[in-house]
Amino acid sequence: DHDILGIYLQNMTHTLRNNKKHNDEENWLKDGLAKLTSMVNGTSDLPTLCSKAAITITRYLEAGVGLIYLYNADDKTLSLMGSHAFTERDHVSNRLGLGEGVIGQVALERKPILLRNIHRENFVINTGVSEEPPYTIYAFPLLDENELVGVMEIASPLPISKLQQRYLEQMTPVLSIEIQSAQQQTLTKELLHESKLLAQKLQVQQEEMKATNEELEQQTQVLRASEEELRLKDEEQRAINEKLAERTKELERQKSEIEEKTLTIQAARFLGETVRKLEVVCHDLPPQSPVRGLLGLNFLQRFNVHLNFLHQTLKLLGS
Repeated sequence: DHDILGIYLQNMTHTLRNNKKHNDEENWLKDGLAKLTSMVNGTSDLPTLCSKAAITITRYLEAGVGLIYLYNADDKTLSLMGSHAFTERDHVSNRLGLGEGVIGQVALERKPILLRNIHRENFVINTGVSEEPPYTIYAFPLLDENELVGVMEIASPLPISKLQQRYLEQMTPVLSIEIQSAQQQTLTKELLHESKLLAQKLQVQQEEMKATNEELEQQTQVLRASEEELRLKDEEQRAINEKLAERTKELERQKSEIEEKTLTIQAARFLGETVRKLEVVCHDLPPQSPVRGLLGLNFLQRFNVHLNFLHQTLKLLGS
């Protein structure tokens, strides 16, 4: 009976220990996720978010170095966005392509890679007083519903336990969602900024267009005033031209009448003198005119003319 009771107590103790271990592990996982969520929640700046995540996760795992690379689907590259205790070196690039190095290979396959026994020339953990190669490097993809968001790499001086891998698996969707949310917020801010700049540009263009329209309206008014002035001057000039045309026509008519009433007399005899080729102008005198006739200068110049204004007489004497 004592043996049966002893075995029962041993089994119960073993069960209690296993339950306690399981509960401790579950609590450790929950605490880790809660710390990560509390640290990155509400952070919209990508470098800040990735740095906070790398620091929180690396310290929670008691690892040495943590790196987070984000994936750019446009050019299919990964860029280092956040880190913890990472010392940059010439042969380690901050930008990698798919299949390039461990990070690129994880992104290409979308599966984790675990490395042990790392050589010093490949990677070291810098503690400030020493540089030692890590015992383990664990790189895993950050996925959100099978969509690649990035890759995280943990370098630890100790082995990565199964429990730690579980933690990394559980925190992956949480971190991926936070990263995508920050990316979306960043994109929204950029679009809003571009929209604001475009609105400002459109406002400037509208103001310039308004000023141009006002200037064109002023020019149109000046042009209309000039056209009206030209129209008035044209009408005035046309009236003057019409008057000149009428005057010219009248002069031509008078000239024609004069030419028509000019006669050449081949020979005429006056006071015993014969005058040849005498040009005379015929005039129509009004009825009852006191003037009985007219003598032109062409005729009078052939005689000695004596005028007596007192007696109102004119005498023609032979030349």
